Amino acid sequence: MSEPEELERYSLQAVIDRFEGMMAVVRVEGGQELKWPVKKLPDHAKEGTVVRLTLSTAASEDVEREQLARAMLTELLKRNE
Repeated sequence: MSEPEELERYSLQAVIDRFEGMMAVVRVEGGQELKWPVKKLPDHAKEGTVVRLTLSTAASEDVEREQLARAMLTELLKRNE
């Protein structure tokens, strides 16, 4: 099996500026605005809540799932020794 590659993740800090129906308007660093579905916000998020938006590639997610699966398998094998 190949060596796991380093995950590529990038994030920005943002603030929930206001709500427009079922969308939240999130203001990111630099003043840009992004509309985000309310149902995908953290519980109890409200205007003024600081959030972190994270981007990753699909390949990064595959690597992360593989690493999690390996860790779980290792833990199971340790318990059965």
